[in-house]
Amino acid sequence: LLIEKLTTERNTLQQAAEDLQTQITQLQEETQVNNTAVETRLREKAELVESSHIEKHARMELEVEMEGQLQAMTQEIEVLSESLALKQEQNSKTAQLLACIKIEHEALQASTAELQAEKQNLL
Repeated sequence: LLIEKLTTERNTLQQAAEDLQTQITQLQEETQVNNTAVETRLREKAELVESSHIEKHARMELEVEMEGQLQAMTQEIEVLSESLALKQEQNSKTAQLLACIKIEHEALQASTAELQAEKQNLL
């Protein structure tokens, strides 16, 4: 029962780690899409602007907006990466514990078999 419970926990942790990896990938893709959209808007505004002063102002606004979006997504990716690392570490520890329990279980089964054999010999 304990082995099943630990195996289930390990599987759950593996799924969580995979989910976090998927979220990181999605955020990276969203970042690329957002960057492309911001670059497109920047080009469109630059084409519409005739005055270099207005063009410079628009570019600065978009760069600030782009930097803000990039920083926010970078922070979110960092948080998800840290969470993934913790889940992987927890998964590793669970796997180690499960391996120890299996070894102890096998040793207990061997001891039980020996005692059964001794009992049969005594009878």
